[in-house]
Amino acid sequence: MHGAGHNLSCQLQNCGRFTEGAGRCAGGEQCEQMWALLKALAARLRFMSPDRRQDLLSCKFADIQEHKHEKLVQHLQATVKKTIELKSGYQQELAKIQQGALADGIEVEDAVQSFVSCHLSARSEEDLPWEGASWRRAE
Repeated sequence: MHGAGHNLSCQLQNCGRFTEGAGRCAGGEQCEQMWALLKALAARLRFMSPDRRQDLLSCKFADIQEHKHEKLVQHLQATVKKTIELKSGYQQELAKIQQGALADGIEVEDAVQSFVSCHLSARSEEDLPWEGASWRRAE
């Protein structure tokens, strides 16, 4: 699915980025990525017998799987490191905002409740285009 080519409600309903349990970077282009990896074989596959075509595709898919498996640990380590760095930065930014709010005499919890009541309570949960939104308040 070419997510950016679809309207927002379609993206929220079908795009991997907004699907609960899907990876954060599931951009919907997995099929295109697979075809790109197989593109070099197209000319040879065209003239092969079905048995040989299946053998070649099986070998190529096994190679792709092995390559992805080798890179998975490195990718996860880099992702964890980046996530920790982002979390630290966000915590520092949040602390600055909270200190500024307290210095101005603003109660943070009151400001959050005001924001939620102003921006989120105007819509019912049934109006939301996706299921299981993690930000919903517990009843």
